[in-house]
Amino acid sequence: KSFMGNLFSFEKALTPEQYREKASLHASNWKDFVAQSRTAWANGDKAQAKALSNQGKLEKLQVDDANRKAAELYFKNNNAKRNIGELDLHGLYVAEALDQLKKRLNECKIRGQRDLIVIVGRGNHSKDGNAVLKPIVEQYMEEYGLSITVGKPNSGCIYVEFDNRGIFQELIDSCSIM
Repeated sequence: KSFMGNLFSFEKALTPEQYREKASLHASNWKDFVAQSRTAWANGDKAQAKALSNQGKLEKLQVDDANRKAAELYFKNNNAKRNIGELDLHGLYVAEALDQLKKRLNECKIRGQRDLIVIVGRGNHSKDGNAVLKPIVEQYMEEYGLSITVGKPNSGCIYVEFDNRGIFQELIDSCSIM
């Protein structure tokens, strides 16, 4: 329920999965409008191409909005009962996961946290059954010189120790708002 000017807008609460489905539908529409716009342009109908392009842009905004809502819900649901020493990235797309990881790493640094368990999953829900987040998150942390143990405490996790920070300090210094 939200107030918009003099109108009330009621949106049924959706699950994260439903928001992802909604994003997928809008993405399909977006691609269709882009293709139709290109065809209209190629046929010399510039006005129609522009109109279709604008409709595509509106669909893209819907994609981004639905994915943002899905990410917020996945993150909230997965981390509501976890402390600062655990971060569950299940359900998040790579960019969303890296954004949450950066925030948590900064928070751990500020609070003097000694370690962090990053739950990335085993890939059971990935299209091909292979982990998507794990190798990317692992590579990201290695690039910043973090001391990590993949598979600790289980195969869907990455354990981070902050004693060996390497260039992690540079990341924190560039991210910190003071």
